[in-house]
Amino acid sequence: EIVQRCNNDIDENEQLHNGNHWDELIIKPQELKDSIWAFSTAGLRPEVYFSLLEYTARKFGEKSKIVNENSSYMEQFKPQELSNTVWGITNQLLKRDFSGGTCIDSEMKDLENRSMLTIFRRVASIILSRPNDFKPQEISNTMWAFASVRFGCSMPGSVAAELDLWVGNDSQSRGGGY
Repeated sequence: EIVQRCNNDIDENEQLHNGNHWDELIIKPQELKDSIWAFSTAGLRPEVYFSLLEYTARKFGEKSKIVNENSSYMEQFKPQELSNTVWGITNQLLKRDFSGGTCIDSEMKDLENRSMLTIFRRVASIILSRPNDFKPQEISNTMWAFASVRFGCSMPGSVAAELDLWVGNDSQSRGGGY
């Protein structure tokens, strides 16, 4: 539904990741989580996926227009929605270099990495500030996602190099772990 709404509103000559277009959309937490999860499950990486990540990263730091002015957009997410969002992003990152021949240029990889870092940092801060809101399964799934891309980890030596080869990341460019 989100992709359809976006495509219906976009002029043919307008870029999908034009911030003005995305700022007008109000995407509910469940819609956002479901969209990221669906792209990940299907292994699809269209331009709208990258725009959705960028939108998510930006909105996680802003005050909300949906519930009330004092809560952030991210605070409206249920714990399972946060966990599934993080899982979907991680699953996409793990498939990035094996995405069925789809070439992802370095600019899109950088956008994906920056967005992921912003989202993961905010999700980690929510878990730390509201640990009793999360069920063990939600924390477990989120920690799996973090560990799978080495978010918050720094592993020196051959273990890190081996993991980087498997995950398809370059630890030199990020200083070993996100």
